Amino acid sequence: MSLVEAQGLRKYFSTGSGFVARYFSDERVHAVDGVDLEIERGQTMGLVGESGCGKSTLGNLLMRIHEPTEGTVSFGGTDITALSGSELRPYRSEMQMVFQNPQNSLNPKHSVGKILRKAIEFHDVAQGDEADALARQYLSDVGLRPEHVERYPHEFSGGQQQRIAIARALSVDPEFIVLDEPVSALDVSVQAKILDLIEELKVEYDLTLLFITHDLNVVRHVCDEVSVMYLGEIVENAPTPELFEDPYHPYTRALFDSITLPEPGELEAGGGIKGETPSPIDPPSGCRFRTRCPEAMEECETVNPELVERERDTTAGTRRTACHLYDAVDD
Repeated sequence: MSLVEAQGLRKYFSTGSGFVARYFSDERVHAVDGVDLEIERGQTMGLVGESGCGKSTLGNLLMRIHEPTEGTVSFGGTDITALSGSELRPYRSEMQMVFQNPQNSLNPKHSVGKILRKAIEFHDVAQGDEADALARQYLSDVGLRPEHVERYPHEFSGGQQQRIAIARALSVDPEFIVLDEPVSALDVSVQAKILDLIEELKVEYDLTLLFITHDLNVVRHVCDEVSVMYLGEIVENAPTPELFEDPYHPYTRALFDSITLPEPGELEAGGGIKGETPSPIDPPSGCRFRTRCPEAMEECETVNPELVERERDTTAGTRRTACHLYDAVDD
């Protein structure tokens, strides 16, 4: 059974500022454009794609940090899309987020102990001395010393700060955590330790994770399943071993050729695909990847392929792919 589910999820941002631009401008950034996604209980779902493809926006939509333009988000079978602030509060402790840069997400004016206690007490997990004890316990669980509760964020290294951010997410006893590029700002040697820690904590706390990253080596290491995004849409979804062994979508194949995903417009160097990423303000008609796809066909110009089970050939099996190269499998 899925714990988190998105259906027809869209998020458009105005390109201007002010009331007139927000409500009357025709120009909007199509950050997320019609995403369907299911994350099963206990699963680690990887979300990959070039920078600017909408990965972080999708994570924020699932967390209700952003309000969707269209579509729904469900948690544990409950539609939480239209819930008000007070109605959403019980779900805030069930869904937590760890951001890319822990230095920006930790209040520099508060000690580590106060940062953790505020979260624990606000969500009614515990109060007073019990909250203090829990703060020390969670620090210990992420590999720091309990006495570190008296220190401030700036007194820690980047890797230690990310451990504190993970401890804060754990402190309210969540079921689901979105990890948005949690190791990309860290040294390679520190990355491996944080990834190992995340895997250990997932098992210990029975967590469900969405792991957003541009690093395919990280995906291979920690994710059970992978969804590939391009220009606001998911173009392929499969279990991690299957996707790495035999990617179907031309965009996925290009990403795997590059190993570590490039910045926007730099895919040519890694994957040999011509052209720059189109603007999300005016995405191409039909298949969004067609302007850069070496295998694009006439149908790609007018019809945007759905993300459905498709059959490549009788020996390769099926895959959830949004591509005209493959025939959709009848239900």
